[in-house]
Parts: sequence; C-alpha cells; structure tokens
Amino acid sequence: MVPENCIGIVLECGYVPPCRELVDKHNRFEMPARLNVKVEEAYHPTFRFSMISQLKNATKLPIIVRGIQSAEDARTAVKFGASAVWIVASTFESDPSPISIVKAVKLSVGQIPVFLTGGIRRGTDVLKAIALGADAVFLDPETPLWGLNLDGKAGLKRMVEMVVDELKLAMVLTHCVNVQAITEKQVVHWVSKL
Repeated sequence: MVPENCIGIVLECGYVPPCRELVDKHNRFEMPARLNVKVEEAYHPTFRFSMISQLKNATKLPIIVRGIQSAEDARTAVKFGASAVWIVASTFESDPSPISIVKAVKLSVGQIPVFLTGGIRRGTDVLKAIALGADAVFLDPETPLWGLNLDGKAGLKRMVEMVVDELKLAMVLTHCVNVQAITEKQVVHWVSKL
C-alpha cells in the first residue's frame, strides 16, 4: 500500500562493494535485530533494470532510478521506464565523479530529469552541475552536518543560506539572471597537461 502523500518511488540501483562487507565484519558490525537482515545479505546486488518496468506496471507514480554511474546506465533505465535518473558518487575511487558524467547522462536521456549527488558542497558546485545538465542537485550529506555541528538548527540554517548566497553570487558573476540562464558556457573546462 502506497501512502497518499507519496509523490514518487526511488529505486536504488547501486550497491556496496564486497570490500565494505569485509570492513563491517572486521569491525564486528551487525544489522539491528529489528531489520531481520544479516550483514552479508545487505551487500548482495539485487537490482535489475527489469525491476523498473515491473514497478511501472504496478503504480502510476514516477520512478526515479538512483545510483546511475554512466550514460549507458541512464539510457537503459529510461528504456525500462524510469521517470528520472539520479547520479550518485560511486563507492569505488576509480569511478568518474558525478560532475564529470552529468553532461553525458543528460545528453543520453534528453528531457528526462537528471538529479545529482556527490561533490556538491558550495553554491558554485550547484551552478556547475546545473550548467552541465543537472535538473536538481543535492548537497553532500556531510555539508548540513557541518552546520548542525557548528550551531545546531541555527548553524544548519546559516549553512543553507551560505550555499544559496554563493549560488546567487556565482549567477551574478556569470551574468545569469535566473536558473534557466545557466548554461555550459558558464563553466571553464581546465585540462592539465602532464
């Protein structure tokens, strides 16, 4: 039964690699008993793109696929019926950063909304992500925690205000009168010559 106020379903397609499982075993981490899940079971990847179409047949709610790591993943998710795709930072250090793939993902899905999490800590990060094709961005989880740690609710409020103020300043400095005016020409691509 889906709650009345539910506006969409987020389907996680990423998984934690086996090395995370080993760390948790080493640290003697155990899942809370009320979850009735063993640590080993929590790390087995079970996502299949066909799950999107199965969910689509069961509900009229939009399905957002979270954990996208490439343009190919995004295209496949849309092919199976995703209403939006959500790029996240990978648990593998060798994988590309979310900001580096957002343009390719947006080009591969067209008008389908693209969300981005990973590497977003400042207003300038928000501007870059939007310029490269993100329709919505989410702050990294630790960013709000910095504000909370500094001064509780007031610190969190100030942290959000700082991000918004930085975005507004970045928009002024790049001659963007509104968010719709943000385009890739506001982003400088720098390549190191080693």
